[in-house]
Amino acid sequence: HTTADTALQEKYGILFANLALNYNGLAKTDSGLYYIHKAIDYSRKNENLFALSNSLAIEAQLYVRAGMNELAETPLKEMVEIRKLIGDPFYIVSDMSQLSLYYAHNGQPEKGIALCEEGIAIAKQYKIDTKLFFLYSVLAENYKAAGNNVKYAEVLEKVINLKDSVFTRNSAEALAEMQTKYEVQKKENVIIRQTLDITQKTYLFYGMVLLSVFAAIVTWILFRSYRRKEKIKLQLLQAEERRISGEAIKAAEENERKRIAADLHDNLGAYAASIAANLDHIATQEMTADGKAALQQLKNNSQSIVAQLNDTIWVLKKDALPLTAISDRLKTFIHRIESSYPLIKMDVVEKIEHDYLLSPSQAFHLFQILQEAINNAVRHSGCKQITVYVESELSWKIVVQDDGKGIGSKTVHGYGNGLSNMKNRADESGWDITWKNGAGTQVVIAPVVMAGSTTK
Repeated sequence: HTTADTALQEKYGILFANLALNYNGLAKTDSGLYYIHKAIDYSRKNENLFALSNSLAIEAQLYVRAGMNELAETPLKEMVEIRKLIGDPFYIVSDMSQLSLYYAHNGQPEKGIALCEEGIAIAKQYKIDTKLFFLYSVLAENYKAAGNNVKYAEVLEKVINLKDSVFTRNSAEALAEMQTKYEVQKKENVIIRQTLDITQKTYLFYGMVLLSVFAAIVTWILFRSYRRKEKIKLQLLQAEERRISGEAIKAAEENERKRIAADLHDNLGAYAASIAANLDHIATQEMTADGKAALQQLKNNSQSIVAQLNDTIWVLKKDALPLTAISDRLKTFIHRIESSYPLIKMDVVEKIEHDYLLSPSQAFHLFQILQEAINNAVRHSGCKQITVYVESELSWKIVVQDDGKGIGSKTVHGYGNGLSNMKNRADESGWDITWKNGAGTQVVIAPVVMAGSTTK
């Protein structure tokens, strides 16, 4: 069960030789001999001389270990001959020394001496100094085995001298090697120091660059922060200045408004009251029917002037007016006019949960719109009931409703003079005003609701 691949078969000799060597290490010589014979067969078959010489050396070791010394000579001799065929002096003298040692231990010192002499000559020829020491040691063993103590002593002296020579040479070589290593290390240290110096300078350079960049970034951030703070400070100063200016303007307007109200009350109010009193005195005098009619018209006009003036002064005197105040003023207005329209019932219905504040101008416009709506109803609708609904929750709304004949679509879309004034007042105050026909007329006034906001 082997492969037919010759390239793999050539490796079998080496594999079986390694198995035999391991079994030899385990003292299992039978198994070792079994595998070494396979290794030798494959090495011969594939003509692998190097593997064959190594396998023969292992076979000789196994024979010696197994106590079959007489069988070890043949593989050792063949091993030397194969080494000579290969032609490598190092392995030739190495295997010669092994065979010579075998001769020394197995009663053939003459063969061992001759073989050692041959090996020493080859080692000297090829300057294989590393093998000379072992060859001389084996030669001494052979002289000892031969009983030639003189030669044994001479060879031992050569071994000692060779040791000293080798030691001296090795010491000199070691010293030279150490000196060379020292010089090399010295140069390497110089290079390392130079490299380190260059690296440090490079790191220092890049560190300075990074530090400069970081400092520039920090400076830029601080500068931006400073500018932002200064800008915010300027905006706050400007806002404060606008607030102070607005408050000053508002205070000036309030003062002017109060002054105008006082002037109207003190001057025009006195004159209007005087005119009304004089008309009452004239009315006691006898005059024609036309004169009485003209006097009555003049009296009505003077009363209207006084009422209008009182309403204006009422608005101008206040900083802001709540819906309840406007509703109360409207009740006073209805009470004043309802005696002139005894067939029409007038009511004010309040549902005020949040009392919104209006500016004086808004309060004035709202009151004028409501007056106009009521006047239009009593004069033109033919109604019997007028109800004013005043409501306020999230926002406010006022509805003037009558049960009259309604208002024509042409009148609404064309805006009569009175309706046009009502529309203009509502637009100026930011309100919606609509007229609805049904069982009478509804006039609805409410703030304009912007998308996404809540009107208050």
